Amino acid sequence: KGLLQGYMLDSDYDVLPGDSVVTSGLGLYPKDIVIGEVTKVTEDKSKSLKYVVVKPNVNFKSIDNVVIVEPRNMN
Repeated sequence: KGLLQGYMLDSDYDVLPGDSVVTSGLGLYPKDIVIGEVTKVTEDKSKSLKYVVVKPNVNFKSIDNVVIVEPRNMN
């Protein structure tokens, strides 16, 4: 369906459907690039995780133009 899925390591974090997912700036990509919107949150208390489903901000099947972001020097 073109959705992304992942999990939150901190189950205490209050993530809700409708929240935006953005880059943190801690890795290779600049801060605040919008990835998408949370559509579903499922809590797994036995593993202390929250699983999230994210609707991407773009339709990856119909991308015509892209911008290449040069990774920052991580040293």
